[in-house]
Amino acid sequence: MSKRKSKKTLKVHIIDHKKCDGNDYLPTIGENGNWFTGGEDTGVAAKGEPGPQGPPGGVQVPALISPINKTIDISELQNEIDALPRLLLADVTFNVNPGTYDQPILIERFTGTGMLNIIGADVKGQLTHNIVNMIIRYCSIMSVKVQGFNAVGTSNSIFSIANCTKVILQYCSAMDGTSSTAMFHGVGIDDGYAVVFECEFSNKNCAVRAGRGSRVIVYNTSGSNNYYAYSAYHAGIIQKEEDGTLNGTQADLCGLGGIIVSKAGVIM
Repeated sequence: MSKRKSKKTLKVHIIDHKKCDGNDYLPTIGENGNWFTGGEDTGVAAKGEPGPQGPPGGVQVPALISPINKTIDISELQNEIDALPRLLLADVTFNVNPGTYDQPILIERFTGTGMLNIIGADVKGQLTHNIVNMIIRYCSIMSVKVQGFNAVGTSNSIFSIANCTKVILQYCSAMDGTSSTAMFHGVGIDDGYAVVFECEFSNKNCAVRAGRGSRVIVYNTSGSNNYYAYSAYHAGIIQKEEDGTLNGTQADLCGLGGIIVSKAGVIM
């Protein structure tokens, strides 16, 4: 004996277009949560059954939200920098004790509204905080400030800055070496903005170099026995705001759209 399948009743609403204004049969949700057409409950719930909980929306990024101000040894500096979240929403200040660190210092890939301050010596020429060199790159925070470090390395740029919103070098120096023809720069900036304030660079092929659309403002910076004091190329701009005693044996070098502006506003 065959089983007969039960049939469900399907309600069909026939609309008399001559008797309605076109809005009477627009679907609406009634107080009971069902769909209504023509004022009649269809018996169909407008809201489906709840599904499983989905994963959290967006990418979860660790962020620094409380300021940090601490005193550390120079040997701890790189580890302290590496331990920071890449998103800085508060200021960070490391007060570094005098000493020597025979490795490069790398500061990279920070973003946010905070500032990163790395404070060494508090006067120019003190030479109490010695490092090999310092690389600052891909930082879009409010500013990175480096104060009072002496770099003794022989890398292409002793203080190398690239793709940064704002970097401030104060009381920093790079004076080792005896040959101004060696291809080393005191500070080199590409694709970013930097302020060089009361620093000292000697015995370099170029003391201050700006390239690839960067802008550098220099205040009261000194040095001697450099081949070039200043070099700007690939649309880099160097602006001398206050006269220092930064000297080169050759005239300042500009090329490929680079510009050097003197304190008096003369474009070289």
